[in-house]
Amino acid sequence: MKNHRLFTLIFTILALGTSGCLSSLKTDMLQGGGFKVGEPTLVENKAPIYKLQPSDVLSIRIKSLDSKQVEYLSLESEGVMNVNPAATFMSGYSVSDSGFIHMPGVGKMKVAGLSLSEARDKIQQRVRQTEVGDATVFLTLVNFKVSIVGEVARPDQYYAYNNQFNLIEAISMAGGFTDFANRGTVKLVRQTLRGSEVTILDLRSADFLTSPYYYLQPNDMIVVDAMKEKHQRGNLSTLVIINTLVSGISATVAIVSIIQRNNTPVE
Repeated sequence: MKNHRLFTLIFTILALGTSGCLSSLKTDMLQGGGFKVGEPTLVENKAPIYKLQPSDVLSIRIKSLDSKQVEYLSLESEGVMNVNPAATFMSGYSVSDSGFIHMPGVGKMKVAGLSLSEARDKIQQRVRQTEVGDATVFLTLVNFKVSIVGEVARPDQYYAYNNQFNLIEAISMAGGFTDFANRGTVKLVRQTLRGSEVTILDLRSADFLTSPYYYLQPNDMIVVDAMKEKHQRGNLSTLVIINTLVSGISATVAIVSIIQRNNTPVE
C-alpha cells in the first residue's frame, strides 16, 4: 500500500514537471531574423492596397461650409462620428453584389475593385457636379473587423481602425497567446470572391514579416490551435484523478479489512 502511494506521488511530480516545460523554440516569435541588439534591421514588406468588394460597408461623410446643403447627401449627421460599430454600420453605404453604392442626390456609382482613395476621388468628382460643389468627401471602411478564436486570452471579434492592421496587432488586441498556443500553425481564413482561403502561418519564424498575409484584410479569421503539450497535460490530469481514486479505494479496502479482523471473535 505504501509503495503504491509513493509510486503514484513520484510519477505525478515527474510528469507535471516535464509537461510544464516548453522549449523557447516553440514559444518565441520571429526567430532566425538575424536581428541585432540596438541596431535596426530593415524588413521590406509593403502593405497591400485593399480593393473594395461586394458587402463592404462605407462611411461617407460630406463636409461643407454650409452644413444645410450637405445634409441630404449624407446618411450620417453632420459633425457627428459614431463610435459604435453597429450604429456606424447601419448608417453606412453597403456595396451591392454588383459592386455599386447609391447616394441620395449623387446617384449610383460602382466602387468595387477600387481602393479607398480611388473610391473617394470618384465620389468627390460626382459630388462636385451637384449644387454642393465646394464639399469635401471623407471615406472610411466600416466593416474592417477580424475574428480570433482558439488559444488567445480573449477570443472575439475586433474592429480595426488602421488600414495597415497586421496579425501581430490582432493577437495583441485579443490579449496575446495562451501558454499552450501553437504559434507555428496559426491558421488564417480569408474570404475571396471564389470562397474561403486557408493559410497556415508560422509566427515563430522571422520570415513571417515578409509574408503577404502579415497584413490583415476585412473579415479575416484567425484560428490558434493548442500544442500537444496541452492535451498531454489534460490526459495527465485524468491519470492523476484515476490514481487518486485507486489509492482511495485501496485505503478504504484496507481499513475495512482491519475493522473486520478486529471484530472477528477469537476462538
